Amino acid sequence: MKKILSFVLILMMLSTLTACNTSKAEEGTSQVEKSEATTETTTASVAKTEDILTSPVTIDYWYCFTDTVEKYNLDKVAEFNDTVGKDLGITVNAVNQQDYTTVAQKLQASAVAGSTPAVVLMGVDQTPFVKDGVLLSLDAYVQRDGVDPSDFYDGFIEQSYYNNMLYSMPFLKSTAVVIYNKTMFDKANLNATKMITWDDFSAYATELHDKLGVYGTTTYSWPWILESYLFSYNSSLRNSDNTTTINSDLTKNFANMFLNLKQSGVAHLIPQAEYNNIYSEFASGKTAMIPMSTGAIISLAGLGAKYGMEVGVAYMPKGDIDATITGGGNLAITTKISDAEKEAAWQFVKFMTNADNAVAASVATGYLPTRKSVKSDATLKAFIEKVPQMQVAINQLENAKNPSNIGNEESRAISTAIENIWISDTDLNTTLQEAETKINTIISESNK
Repeated sequence: MKKILSFVLILMMLSTLTACNTSKAEEGTSQVEKSEATTETTTASVAKTEDILTSPVTIDYWYCFTDTVEKYNLDKVAEFNDTVGKDLGITVNAVNQQDYTTVAQKLQASAVAGSTPAVVLMGVDQTPFVKDGVLLSLDAYVQRDGVDPSDFYDGFIEQSYYNNMLYSMPFLKSTAVVIYNKTMFDKANLNATKMITWDDFSAYATELHDKLGVYGTTTYSWPWILESYLFSYNSSLRNSDNTTTINSDLTKNFANMFLNLKQSGVAHLIPQAEYNNIYSEFASGKTAMIPMSTGAIISLAGLGAKYGMEVGVAYMPKGDIDATITGGGNLAITTKISDAEKEAAWQFVKFMTNADNAVAASVATGYLPTRKSVKSDATLKAFIEKVPQMQVAINQLENAKNPSNIGNEESRAISTAIENIWISDTDLNTTLQEAETKINTIISESNK
């Protein structure tokens, strides 16, 4: 019992890490958009590094989250300062800003005040910041230094563009997967590789509940997982005319699927304010599987081995097609800083996102390798041998799709509507109809 409680406490701390992928509206970064960008930057060439960095410069880097993510960021900042930074006269000061939402809120406030950090870890839609001229186009730096954006997986790099211009670089990236208790699956004589469709997911959850007396699955009203479901049916959170799909038949099917599982005692659906409980329930053996971010794999797999529970990873279930959703964070540079600070920021971003560090980040944090060129890297291969669950997540990259371009307000409205149906037992049709009106108003107002 002490081991289980200890396991739960550790996981509760680790939940901050996985919140980098799980927290409410924080998963969505924007898709490539073909509309006007209002910025003060162009793709004009930039001078040579040595001509810009003529004296020492110090810049701030805003990152977020604790545990392995914080340790990795701090370790890499120290490494940069001792190597590239030392050679070029650059010092990076790392500042933890708690989570993606806080980063975005503080960045907005600092932009208004005219005093921004040089580099930010963006985990929310970058589009408003691009339109407001807060983020710097990186095209000139990429071209000058011969950095090849096409080396990044398409599902990651596409989120970095706006109006065909590059505004951020993929850093800590993830996709949705199903993380399951393989020990429980074995006891129930179930093979997760045969859990292919959403119908299979429901059937497996039911069988696990019936045979073992546990919840078959636990989740909350997370728009990120809803959109992954919609992707598997060739849909998304937005219609082609840019209106919401919250009141669509597919969204109703998603809501009803989990509601039916809850009503039969198979699923535990928790309020979004208590989403951290997902980890404690999984750790303590109360639930058999959770739709989750790949960012949780390394922590859960390692702790599972320590406490005698084998953890498995499966593809997100299939609808009409195999599909999953991407998430995580990108590194961006701000505009309201000096040319020397911009150059220093670029040198830091280039370092943090290079091929070697694409491997290092994955090994240290459990996020996915961002670059195609590291697929055969010896260190990465050794890591996957040690944590084979990561291979499933890497293989699933070919099915990854970018999240829709929605903001925090729209995401909260989606989450609240689904939660009201699941937790407060409101009428499904009425709730989604009202949410549709509200969200379309939000979308209309944001486009003005």
